[in-house]
Amino acid sequence: LKNTQKEKVIRMILGMMVNLLETPDMNNILSVCGCQRLLESMKQRNWSDEDITNDIETILGKVSHNVEVTSTFDEYRKEIMSGELEWTPMHRSANFWEKNVHKFLDKDSQVLKALVDLIKPGSVSDSKVLAVALHDVGEFVRAHPGGKTHITKLNAKPYIMQHLTSSDTAINKEALTCVQKLMVA
Repeated sequence: LKNTQKEKVIRMILGMMVNLLETPDMNNILSVCGCQRLLESMKQRNWSDEDITNDIETILGKVSHNVEVTSTFDEYRKEIMSGELEWTPMHRSANFWEKNVHKFLDKDSQVLKALVDLIKPGSVSDSKVLAVALHDVGEFVRAHPGGKTHITKLNAKPYIMQHLTSSDTAINKEALTCVQKLMVA
């Protein structure tokens, strides 16, 4: 969709997406992949084909609803405590982080401590879990006014730095992004 200019092609792609949204998996995939931002941008354009505008509204409505429903802090807490992190919508939703960042410090920072435990070298064997955890530490630092201080108190910086040399590109990328957020905060 990003690289296509022809309205006929865009109408076909959006039509397929509307039909595929009936499956929960597709709804989750579109919620996680950043489709919402692209659709918001496309919504601003003037389309000569009314179907495009309607399909954008339909997809945007369903994806936005899915992000809201699946992005509760209780769900996030369960995911962190289980240690089985996935790239669910809440990890990528700026709205989720803005609304819930202060809850990380509830109950003696239980969730934040569990998140830091996940990034300790050798504690997790699944590279996807580690990449998501590093991403979330970075988002916490970005969204919380005292995020850098809390992460420093939990002695997480050395763990993040060790992951910079990871052979896994996803872990390496998330560790680098996390370090950048720590430096900017």
